Amino acid sequence: MDARVVLMVGGKYAPLNQVLVVAARDGRSTVRMDFVELARLVGGLPTSAYTRRGWWANSYLVQAKAWRGAGWRVREVNLGQEWVSFAREPERGGDEVFGSARKRADTGPDAS
Repeated sequence: MDARVVLMVGGKYAPLNQVLVVAARDGRSTVRMDFVELARLVGGLPTSAYTRRGWWANSYLVQAKAWRGAGWRVREVNLGQEWVSFAREPERGGDEVFGSARKRADTGPDAS
C-alpha cells in the first residue's frame, strides 16, 4: 500500500499538481515535461524558471509545493533544452512528504 500523503494545491500551479497526482495513480514513477508544455498547463512560467536552476528547487516555494504536495520531486532540469523531469518521492510517514528537517531523537551522536 502506498503510504504517501497527497496534498492538493490551489492557485496557478494547481494544474501541475493534478497532472502529477494522476500520473502517480497511473503508476508512473517519472514524468518529463518541456517548458512549453508546462507553461501552457499553468498559464505561463516566470523568466526565472528559464534562467535560474534554483526556481526548480525542491523547496517550500509555491511552485515546489505543487509537485512536492503531489508526492514528487524535481529529479533533473535542463535549462538549455528547457525540460524538467519529476520523480516520485520515496514513501515516508505522513508529515514527511515535504522533507521535514526535524532530526529524529535516535540519530544524534549520543544515540545507542
